[in-house]
Amino acid sequence: MNIYVYWNRNDNDCTKIFHCMSPNDKDSVVECLKEENLLDIKRIYQPFSDGSHILEAIKKNDMIIFMTHGTEDSILKYRNKPDRELSEYILLDKSNAKVLKDKVVLAFCCSSAKVLGRYCVAPETGCKAYVGFEEEIVYDNGKALKSRHFIYESYKKAFMKSLQYAVKHKCTVEEYRIKLIQFMRKEAANAIFLAHNNTLHNMYSGTIEGLVALGNVGMKLFGDA
Repeated sequence: MNIYVYWNRNDNDCTKIFHCMSPNDKDSVVECLKEENLLDIKRIYQPFSDGSHILEAIKKNDMIIFMTHGTEDSILKYRNKPDRELSEYILLDKSNAKVLKDKVVLAFCCSSAKVLGRYCVAPETGCKAYVGFEEEIVYDNGKALKSRHFIYESYKKAFMKSLQYAVKHKCTVEEYRIKLIQFMRKEAANAIFLAHNNTLHNMYSGTIEGLVALGNVGMKLFGDA
């Protein structure tokens, strides 16, 4: 299977939360993904305007993993200045979603499964399966400044462990969603314990409950390319 990872490293939050895609992290999932697959990780450090090279790379792969920001109807290149027009940051929306035809998508970004994900798995777009969040991936509830490190680590470890599990057990898309939820709950509980901050519970709950699997959820996540 050919896997393309789009990792937004243009801001600190996405860099930390998704650091399992770094080969140098103790919780790296890179070698695991490379065992039976061709892995291409696109790390975004600098702003860019024309995303056509990204879309062309997506077309050549079987699985696309987005590690960036999102909205209900779009996946963003990055969003380093939230006060600017959202349209400046859009990488993928309904206008170009057909690049995901016949792809399996893991969208680790806020909210995109709510509208864009459903559009992608519709017959006219043809995405095989889409795993993503209908709600925001929350890492700050206004009371978490001193707990931020534990929160970043919890998401990173959950994403890492779920991908390792999927590669090892060749689970279905739906089984992967369930396993990711389990890992997120476990790592969230650990973060709350380490941070001594029970206010984090409600922060995690909306994110976890918003995880959905769409499309052909009975296909194997790895192995049915």
